[in-house]
Amino acid sequence: MQTRRRHPVIIMSFISACYCYFFLPTYPSDLACIGFDRSGTTRIGKYILNHSFMIPGLIGVISGCCVGFVMAHIVL
Repeated sequence: MQTRRRHPVIIMSFISACYCYFFLPTYPSDLACIGFDRSGTTRIGKYILNHSFMIPGLIGVISGCCVGFVMAHIVL
């Protein structure tokens, strides 16, 4: 019975990991930010997976998974 209860907790905990718009810079608001930035700090790097939205996106997904893990244990 314990293993059956664990699967919904894992699914609820890591559902935010499915959000990967930050991984590839193809989202319209990301491209607009890059286009409107006059200072040059928001940019796409030399490689496609080297851009300004990678670190904030990873922080958001990691913290979302941690909060989801705690909330899943409280709810279930």
